[in-house]
Amino acid sequence: MLNDELWSINRVRDFRHSSFVIPQSSFVIRHSPVALPMIVKFAFLTVFALLSVAEPLRSAPPVPVPVPVPVLSAEEIVRQMDTLFDEDENGEVVVSPGRFAAILKRKMGRFDALATDFRQRFPEHPLRWRVLLLDALHMPIRAGAGLPVPADKSARAMFEAVLAAQDAPVDLKSEAGAQRLMLAAEEVGGKSLTLDQWEKWLAAQLRDFPEGTDTAALEELHMGLVEEFSPARLDPLLAQLAMHKEPAIADMAREKQAAQKARAELKSKPLDLKFKALNGAEVDMAKLRGKVVLVDFWATWCGPCMAALPKVTAAYAKLHAQGFEIIGISLDEDDAALKRVLGSKKMTWPQFFDGSGWESEIARRFGVTAIPSMWLLDREGMIVDTDAGTDLEAKVERLLRHQSAPPCACRDMHNVALDSN
Repeated sequence: MLNDELWSINRVRDFRHSSFVIPQSSFVIRHSPVALPMIVKFAFLTVFALLSVAEPLRSAPPVPVPVPVPVLSAEEIVRQMDTLFDEDENGEVVVSPGRFAAILKRKMGRFDALATDFRQRFPEHPLRWRVLLLDALHMPIRAGAGLPVPADKSARAMFEAVLAAQDAPVDLKSEAGAQRLMLAAEEVGGKSLTLDQWEKWLAAQLRDFPEGTDTAALEELHMGLVEEFSPARLDPLLAQLAMHKEPAIADMAREKQAAQKARAELKSKPLDLKFKALNGAEVDMAKLRGKVVLVDFWATWCGPCMAALPKVTAAYAKLHAQGFEIIGISLDEDDAALKRVLGSKKMTWPQFFDGSGWESEIARRFGVTAIPSMWLLDREGMIVDTDAGTDLEAKVERLLRHQSAPPCACRDMHNVALDSN
């Protein structure tokens, strides 16, 4: 089974560029043909030759002419390695972890063949450091797809080799250093690495590569680590970053400040949320008072979201008539893909969709940075659980059982959604 952490990212496109911080986009890919092994071809031709000798009067079918394999330049090999996971022309939405893993295995097979070809024919080419970096960036895909990881291969060692290389370009070194920091972030909070140590490495990276293109991503990761491991320091860090010279970082910090304020308000007053659903229904949380409501931040490209969906739909089917509602907040970018999944999975509840993915208006407003994220609201509209996916049905039943429904003039949101179609 594919590792959920790998599966949650988002699409394979740009996976390599955030291999240790899960990417923020959808996964669309297509099949690739698998060549018949040479040993099978040889066995077939041998048997055919023997039969021809034994029965000379039998007419032999024509032997197919093999298609020549093109000899690629070093630049073309690297280009194909770099874009191998960008292919999505079939527009396939993958909703099965097993299917996802099978596709990754095919892709990684092609990736390894390209890397081997490059290293055999261009061992001293300047692009060898780019090949090494790409190899390191694809390590999580290899492991997550269940492929063997060579004992002599370590992503961290490969990043450090690029950093130490005299002839590696500065931008490549900057990327290797950033990825090494992202990898090390997984160890923060454990026995081997403290947040203070990681922040010292971050300061060194920013000093050595002041023009690095990963600075904003590293500062976003920095904010997340501080929020998790030293929350008392978050507000001062946000205030500092809000004054950053790079507008992208300053805007990110100010947005985080606004999200922090919005999340804090959720503890003291009902969720205030209004939008027009994908199917045209007008959704207003205030009109759902008296209902137990699940607000589900999800996406069709999110493996754990799709894995959790059967329990969500089962809870809805069982408890909807008793006063249970669901409001979906889709972080998809492709409305056609979303509509296909909504139809095939019989998800009839309203869905917010603005096509912005992780930049979704509502997700940004409340600082949602990981999905699935399920908020459970009581009959008064107060959020009582922000991790409602675990034991969802039991949690909803308790709220329905222990809270009497206050007067509610609202119509059933399910019917509103159906009426709007």
